Amino acid sequence: MISSQPYVGAAIVMAGDPGSLWRGRSLRFVTPLDGKPLLVYTIDHLAAARRFREIILLVHPDWVPYAVDVMDQWELHIVRGILPAGEDFWDTLERGVKRVPGRYDCVAVLNAERTVPLPENVTELMDSAWQHGAALPIRSLPTEKGEVDDDSVMLYDGRHVGIQGPWCFRLDTLREILRIRTDRMPLELDLFSVLRESELDIRYILQSEANPRVQVEDDLDRVLEVLKVRLRQGRLP
Repeated sequence: MISSQPYVGAAIVMAGDPGSLWRGRSLRFVTPLDGKPLLVYTIDHLAAARRFREIILLVHPDWVPYAVDVMDQWELHIVRGILPAGEDFWDTLERGVKRVPGRYDCVAVLNAERTVPLPENVTELMDSAWQHGAALPIRSLPTEKGEVDDDSVMLYDGRHVGIQGPWCFRLDTLREILRIRTDRMPLELDLFSVLRESELDIRYILQSEANPRVQVEDDLDRVLEVLKVRLRQGRLP
């Protein structure tokens, strides 16, 4: 059940595409924690935010049958569509947006290969996106941008921060971002570059607790340790 709010939300969860980003890598969302794949925790976290009536899952084409089985096994009925991902991030995002019915007002976009968000963070982001058009979570970094090879790092309020997920938008704003990118910008630009160049009103929300984020292969063990602590604390859905 969704708590009372003036908008209707959907989520687009991307879990691996056949493009260069994941070529040759194992898909981390299948990694088990306490008997459950990380993907199940991701879906449970989004559902616990009580802001979504539907979740659309896009996975590597080879993993669609696996994803269907996992959703059935764990009775994740909020997942209403499981689609093959596109050739790259933008193709996958456009497929997801086309699948979102027009009756939805706000959309959260999450890369399940990178982060498992806290439900309270998702709630705050979705509510802010409804008010302002777009809301992205950020975390403080203990380093300078020049020391980080990551396009999602930026200068904010005099300090370097990293953009996390999910990225939350009003549906009309997200469609406008896709249009701007197609009409006015080089196709190779990443999402964060397009957002910076679009001049849209974007709210960046500093998270009180950073979501565990997979940047490189070795980070998976660190992410699992963070989630194990939350599991012991009873903070995982």
